[in-house]
Amino acid sequence: MFLWPEGYNRQPQNPLKQLIEKTQGDILLLLEEDLFVKQAKLGDSLAVDTLVKGTTGLLEVMFMDYQFVLSEHFEQLTNQYAIMWELIDLKLERVNAQILVILLIQTQTHWEFVFQLLNNELTVEIQWYYALRIISFISQENPTLLERQQDKLIQLYRHLEYPYVAQLVIEMMVSLKNKYQESFLCKGIQEFDQLTELQAINFTQIIHELFTKIKKQDLIEFIITSQILTKMFEVIQLTNKIVAKNAAHIISIISNHYSTELQNLDLEEDESEQITSQFQSTLFYQVIKQNLHIINNLIKDHCDHNQKITQLIIKLIEIVDNLVRITDVSLWESMHQAQIFISIIRLCNVYPKSDILSSQVERIVFYIFERALNDYHPFWAFQFIKVYKIQNNTNSMFNRQVFAFEQELNAKITKELDYITYDTQILEINSELEQSKIWGRTKWELKVQQCENQKKLGSQMQINAEETKLIEINNINIQNVSLDTAEEKKGEDENKEEVQQMEVAQHNQEQQHEEEQKQNMNESDELKENTKEVDLAILSESDSSSSSNDSNEENQLKNDIQIKNETPILIVSTNVEYKNRKNRLNLDQIEKLRKKSIQFEKISQQMTQAGRRLSLQAGLNIKELSPTYLEFKLDLENKVLRNINDNSILKVDEMDSSINQ
Repeated sequence: MFLWPEGYNRQPQNPLKQLIEKTQGDILLLLEEDLFVKQAKLGDSLAVDTLVKGTTGLLEVMFMDYQFVLSEHFEQLTNQYAIMWELIDLKLERVNAQILVILLIQTQTHWEFVFQLLNNELTVEIQWYYALRIISFISQENPTLLERQQDKLIQLYRHLEYPYVAQLVIEMMVSLKNKYQESFLCKGIQEFDQLTELQAINFTQIIHELFTKIKKQDLIEFIITSQILTKMFEVIQLTNKIVAKNAAHIISIISNHYSTELQNLDLEEDESEQITSQFQSTLFYQVIKQNLHIINNLIKDHCDHNQKITQLIIKLIEIVDNLVRITDVSLWESMHQAQIFISIIRLCNVYPKSDILSSQVERIVFYIFERALNDYHPFWAFQFIKVYKIQNNTNSMFNRQVFAFEQELNAKITKELDYITYDTQILEINSELEQSKIWGRTKWELKVQQCENQKKLGSQMQINAEETKLIEINNINIQNVSLDTAEEKKGEDENKEEVQQMEVAQHNQEQQHEEEQKQNMNESDELKENTKEVDLAILSESDSSSSSNDSNEENQLKNDIQIKNETPILIVSTNVEYKNRKNRLNLDQIEKLRKKSIQFEKISQQMTQAGRRLSLQAGLNIKELSPTYLEFKLDLENKVLRNINDNSILKVDEMDSSINQ
């Protein structure tokens, strides 16, 4: 019988159990072992129990003062924390049931370890990250626990340079409004100009989240009724552009809050007057009106000193965008008097290649024109066309916007004139566009360019049936001109050949006539001799037969003489007919040239009219072409535009470059 050696354990040993016994359950050492981590991920009960038992110790180590941690252990601790949260994030059924629930139970008494970081001499950023993870976990599972720690907000303010601290504050702001939250916000507002760049960015993020994510109306009301706007207008004038940019961002957030409420206000309704009166009584309205000149001065300084487009300028334009969307005429008039848009238009001309600037301003202009076309108050559309005259601007962005706006405006006036609310302003805007000679030339260039794009892109462009018909007619007319020119040359060649043939025929006829004339003279001499012989023979005949023969011979003689007399008449008539035919050919050529000239003028008119009709809806009343277009003429043979004054060619690339400058 086989005997086991004395002292040998006959039960097979569990490697995980051996590992736990070897490390004495030290959770930090176990997290470095692949076997333990693997079994914990699989939900092994022994691994989970060990993990739960070590949670308290893990939290203590996680938020310990790094002043007492050797630098060579930093990486080791970081890896251990990462593995711990990796196990939690797996959220396997057994792991979630045993780890997360137990963790919640443990954190009810031990989660305050998080705020040990506030008293540590040295805290690293990764510790704030794990603090945020625990606070987020508590906020989801038991938010009431956070209400007990609201006094920690003021202490967290000192660590605002860490992004995770800002997010941690946002999580704690979800709780009911309290004095600690107000104190935190007031402290940040009052000391905003003293904040570092990172602190200013993180405080701005907190304000942004309160307005957009948390949306706590009590805190929002507290912010907008505070002196935050006055302070931010002071800060945006500082030399530190990053802090100033964040101050402008806060102004933009608050102005966006009001624009959301007042954007779709119809001033013709009775309720609108009451709403605008309430708005004009707000602190926001008063502070904004008093500080509009600051926005204008900052934008103007950028133009005067040719400074690069900064984020501060972009944020200022965002503020202007929000103010335009607030439906209040008195606010708009104040903005107009501050000449903000004059500076913005100038800025666009100084930096035409700035994509972010162009996109921001283009969004404003598009909104302004869109509101005017939808029967909202066209205050800004009137200012842009009648006062600022952006249709005469060389910036291609403005040209495109005005071009599209005028097309839709013409359609609206044609179809809905009797129903337009602000018809007087709309008609004045339309009249200003029609009377502008500079815009007339620019619009023609855009239409020519649009026509070329439609030809190149084909089906990718939305071309209605009338536009297609106009383009086809223009193409056919151009082809007809070239065909007529070819036929004219061909006709001239045929006429030359015909004239040469006629001259040869005339020469042949003259020679033939001379030969016939000589032959006729010879025949007449022979006829005389024969007549004498016949007369002698007749004398010997009877009187009756002589009288009848004499009459017959006389008739024959008369016919011969008549033939000889008619021959020159035929020659003369042939010459006259040739000359008449030649004159008719010359007249036909002159008539063809005259018709071509008339046809060319018609084609020129059709092309100019077609340019005005492009991109308009079918069936509209097309207005007469502006006389200013006569400064250019069409050279269809070379397919170019020429200046009437110096006959120079207006090239397409020159038009594009002039528009983009």
